[in-house]
Order: sequence, then structure tokens, then C-alpha cells
Amino acid sequence: MIALYRPGHSLLHRAPAGWKLLGLLVGAVTLTLLPRTVWTAAIAFAAVAALFNIGGIGVRAWAR
Repeated sequence: MIALYRPGHSLLHRAPAGWKLLGLLVGAVTLTLLPRTVWTAAIAFAAVAALFNIGGIGVRAWAR
């Protein structure tokens, strides 16, 4: 997994580790409590896509 690290200077890269862990916790709890539907999966995918975009990771890196 360490080989997947991509250095950068985006908002996500500069955020403290505690905020990132809190976001991970909130996302995991939210997904656990929401009903399992196609819409929930689509919203989760859109959130991940937005975070990848904010982090400066393009579509080409996604495909890998």
C-alpha cells in the first residue's frame, strides 16, 4: 500500500491526520447506517471521486 502513495500539496495532503481519521470514521459510520441501495453506492462513489479530484489524482491514476 505504501507504493500507492502520491505526494502532493492539495488540501487533503495538507490536512492533519486527525481530521482525515475523523472523516474516515464519519464516512464509515454513515455508510453503515444508510440503507444498502444503488443510490447509496452511487453517492459513495461520487464522494470518493470528489476526494480523488480534490487530492489531485486524475482518472488515469484511478484506472491503474
